[in-house]
Amino acid sequence: MTSARGTTRLSPAAMGHEQARTPAVQGAPAVQEQAEAPAVQGAPAVKGMQARAPAVHAGRGAPRVLYICGDSRCGSTLLQNLMALQPGVCVLGEVRRLYSLAQSGAECSCGQPVAECPFWQRIAAQTGLPLREIRTWPEQSDWRATAGFAVGRWLTRAGAVSVARLILRGEQAGARMCARVYEAAAAVTGQPVVVDSSKSSPLLAQLRGVPGVSLAPVLMLRDGRGIVWSKMKRTGISVDVAVNRWLFGARWMLATMASVPERERVTLRYEDLCVDPAGVLKKALAPVGVPVEQIDLTLLPAERHQLGGSPRFRGDAPKAIELDERWRKQMPAEALRVFERRAGALNRRFGYE
Repeated sequence: MTSARGTTRLSPAAMGHEQARTPAVQGAPAVQEQAEAPAVQGAPAVKGMQARAPAVHAGRGAPRVLYICGDSRCGSTLLQNLMALQPGVCVLGEVRRLYSLAQSGAECSCGQPVAECPFWQRIAAQTGLPLREIRTWPEQSDWRATAGFAVGRWLTRAGAVSVARLILRGEQAGARMCARVYEAAAAVTGQPVVVDSSKSSPLLAQLRGVPGVSLAPVLMLRDGRGIVWSKMKRTGISVDVAVNRWLFGARWMLATMASVPERERVTLRYEDLCVDPAGVLKKALAPVGVPVEQIDLTLLPAERHQLGGSPRFRGDAPKAIELDERWRKQMPAEALRVFERRAGALNRRFGYE
């Protein structure tokens, strides 16, 4: 599909080679630049993180997990709230942040602190753990995972494979804990499909190695210029910092696209979702067999229990599907030049000219 404003569908030609190194993703072949980088296999859990978190067991009651992967500001909150309108779907938000949000006193989308939210208390009870002890994916783990893969590659070349496998054991334990939360949520809500909008590519890589997790990855793309401008406006960071963060996520996304077979994932574009929400949502939900019955965001209940996400979807504020391309008029010319010089080629690999 071609969206408004001249964006185009991702094509094989748009996925040419990128000079910058792309981190390997566990469990599948890496992109060409990293062909020799080993995937880090399963390893014993960190004591205290996994001792009471057994592997997820496949079975009749195991939920299907729609895992949204992408950059922050990619449109994942819009996508997950459209999913929340459909039958049999439980949207949890960014599950990887459960531990850090509970520890910091941050609020659930219902307005209560995560640690005091009755919904999340029920989830914790179902897991058999106190809420503050559900150690999911720490926020620094994406950076640890990247460093771990790099160090693991060097150690493997040096013959220290067993040491390399221990580097990411904390992240592997966190992924198993996320999987335990999925099962608990399905049991508490009675919904067969769970949506995790954690967006982390390294977490997706680890989840693919957890036994019994039925994953349906949804890769969410958006023009990098829109993401960078949104980051700059929201946080006040410089264009260089914003571009650095986008490059980090984009390189992981390329590795994910290379590592997860096309038949096992759905790739969407934010711009297309805004132009044709019903059609794109149908594509996103197809792997879990959920029909699209509603796309009117005003029908969302005021009380929802989602972790993280865009604040514009909190509570009962008016909600509409709007294509946000303000970067076209508002992004300073110098910022656009910086993005083009440092990230333009990579952005074009995702089909954005």
